[in-house]
Amino acid sequence: MPQTLHIFKKDIRYLRADIAVILALMALFAYTDSHWSPANDPPHFVFNQTTELLRILLPISWLYLITRLVHAEPLVGNRQFWLTRPYQWTSLLSAKALFTITIISVPKAITDAIIVTVQDLPLSQYLPGFLCRELLIAVVMLLPLAALASVTAGITQVAIVVFVFVGGSIGISEVLMNNPSHVNLDWGDLEWIRSMIGGISMSGSAFIVVLLQYRYRRTAVSRATGIAALLLAMVSIPWMLGFAIQSRLSKVPIGDDVRITLDSTRQPRAGRTRSGSGGFLIPVAIAGIPDGAEIRDDRVEMAASGIVNRLRDASVIHEPDGYWIEIPVEGPVDHPAEGPVSVRASLFLTMFGNAHATTIPVGGSPSAVPEIGNCFMQSPRLGVSPRFYVTFCASAFRWPRRLISVHVDGATSDFRDRPYSPLPADVGISPVTSWATQVVVWGARPQSAPVTPPARAATITVEEPLAHFHREFIANIPGWSR
Repeated sequence: MPQTLHIFKKDIRYLRADIAVILALMALFAYTDSHWSPANDPPHFVFNQTTELLRILLPISWLYLITRLVHAEPLVGNRQFWLTRPYQWTSLLSAKALFTITIISVPKAITDAIIVTVQDLPLSQYLPGFLCRELLIAVVMLLPLAALASVTAGITQVAIVVFVFVGGSIGISEVLMNNPSHVNLDWGDLEWIRSMIGGISMSGSAFIVVLLQYRYRRTAVSRATGIAALLLAMVSIPWMLGFAIQSRLSKVPIGDDVRITLDSTRQPRAGRTRSGSGGFLIPVAIAGIPDGAEIRDDRVEMAASGIVNRLRDASVIHEPDGYWIEIPVEGPVDHPAEGPVSVRASLFLTMFGNAHATTIPVGGSPSAVPEIGNCFMQSPRLGVSPRFYVTFCASAFRWPRRLISVHVDGATSDFRDRPYSPLPADVGISPVTSWATQVVVWGARPQSAPVTPPARAATITVEEPLAHFHREFIANIPGWSR
């Protein structure tokens, strides 16, 4: 312990200027992020832009500081001066860990606590998320940075590795995104599974690399371990496997009595979809789900014969008259199909339930919404059709694992993001996560009709995911209505 404290104090003196800069950046980030607003209106524009910049600068500054910290007693090579002191490797490693916790982890935790509190999100309600977030930053971000520093001989090598990694990742992503055969890149709300597998691989290998370097200084072995872990983290995992894992986490069982069939009481339609583009709407009946439950899709894999237009990503939507499979297409739908249409769809669905509703004012200040955090809705422009009601919600340390719907002026819209991760936090620089959704009230007003006032209140409904399941849908559609 005396040797650990001696090295720790020496590093504090050696890096005092770097420490001052990083603490100043964190203090500035605490101030700007506390005044950050998802609306990005003029009073908050400067704060928002500065916060976005600091979200990039903070990890870079952490990498620079950790690199200088580790390189103060180099581990690469066999002519290190510190070996003649001699330092015990356990004392040296403990001192570096103590420095990282004291100078980065603790100030970051204080910064997060300040930001969450100022943003009117009571920290006492988010303590599990707070502790999980700080642990994730240490394990998933800081530990790999220390591993990188331990296998490099200078800041130039670190910069080259980071540049190659970032550039290579962007290049590979662009190639895969432009390849039609790679349709499973976007995991949506199941992304946490792939991220967790990659995070465990990277953090575990980083831990091994750091121990190897400080205990044995086997740089070649450590570098090979790091590269192998990086390649393993980049291995493509089938989306079906991810959905199977997620299905195992269902809270309630789904039996064979849940069936999805073509609803013969409603007519399939061709026309405008919710996004405003052209497309097709197929009415479906979902039998066997509990009263009050809501169904949303995680993925729809669609095949249809007889439709002239090229299909885009389909989805399952819930309208007041029931459920529909919505199929946006490219181009107009003046001639939607040549004869009868045969449709086959693989539906990967989630059932939500246990709804809780909260009313918030339209055009008011942020209101507390249980299971989310706080939300507010902007007033629509008067005399404009359609009306746009934009809702912003903020939560601490992660976006809620919930289906969040907004109902106003006779129309409804969902927040699209609903990550299913069971962890109370995710990895990120800002402790507050914000999203927005827009409720569009269609219907042109005749010139002679009086102007109807906008709604004064909106209802936000929150439902938890209960089950994840897969069903096949097959239907033959003779024709389309308009």
